[in-house]
Amino acid sequence: MLVLGVVAAARLRLLTAHLGTGVPFSASWKFTMIGMFFNQTLPSTIGGDAMRVWLLARRDAWSMRASVHCILIDRALGLFALILVICLTVPWIFATIHDSQATTAISLIVAIGIAGTLIFLLMPQLPPRIERTRLVTELRQLRDALRSVFGNTLVWSFAGMYGVSMYLLNTALVWYVATDVEIDVDFAECLVVVPLAFLISLVPISIAGWGLREGAMITGFAFAGMPATDALFLSVTLGISMTLAGLLGGIVWLATRADTP
Repeated sequence: MLVLGVVAAARLRLLTAHLGTGVPFSASWKFTMIGMFFNQTLPSTIGGDAMRVWLLARRDAWSMRASVHCILIDRALGLFALILVICLTVPWIFATIHDSQATTAISLIVAIGIAGTLIFLLMPQLPPRIERTRLVTELRQLRDALRSVFGNTLVWSFAGMYGVSMYLLNTALVWYVATDVEIDVDFAECLVVVPLAFLISLVPISIAGWGLREGAMITGFAFAGMPATDALFLSVTLGISMTLAGLLGGIVWLATRADTP
């Protein structure tokens, strides 16, 4: 879980260097760890992202607008990486989940995610009255920044690699715990269930994804024949690991807030 923080910090440093004045890796790691701490306080990742925006905006070379764009793009790239992992595991999804309604829902969510991204990147010209509104202006600036990321092969390829590796590490964590306590589950089955559980836990209706993640993993692993108690154990262990990593972020925040940024 701590390695995940390092990977996330590397992606943030990459984006700051591309979108503006790059921040040192030590600063991006600090922002990431503090964000992990505040992720435990509000629904989904809202708290952590808001804190990262504030920390980045306190640097001399970064405005609040540029900071918001950077963190939103960082979050969007994480979501794209998650959708990519799910797309790559589609054969295992259909082999593991024998429920047409569930597989149809998964396919629909992925299709909506891809279509929404393309629509945003190809945002058409709107009527002049709407085009001049502040909201549309901000969205177009965000779109242009996101286009610049996808227009740079080095940036988007490394960002994608970082994002995919983070979900693979989470999956490996769950699989390692399962094998350590002798729960019978294959890595491929974990690779099907864990990313889907993360996708569901992004819905901002629970604190740090608690409850949504557990329900998703119980349901997903049930298709692999795993008892609900075992799936709940794995999900809670994953959640506790995130909380412990977040507590380290809290320590970093308390230790450095006087000299932030």
